[in-house]
Amino acid sequence: MAKVTMIELEAKNGRQSFPVEQADAVLRMPYHGTWHLPEDSEWSWSAENGFEKKEGKKSQPKSAASECKAD
Repeated sequence: MAKVTMIELEAKNGRQSFPVEQADAVLRMPYHGTWHLPEDSEWSWSAENGFEKKEGKKSQPKSAASECKAD
């Protein structure tokens, strides 16, 4: 099974995890609502570079990105 990187995004109604490609697509949409990376995320995002892991941020069990096994 392949591992899928999940990115947690936050909106005014809570948080939700998305596969990295879907999270990138959500943030690139011109009218994505209030979706953004949480302040405690170990990831940064820009339209030019996509997602990049922040330096010096240690992985935590319930971090903004996690790996899940896909079928």
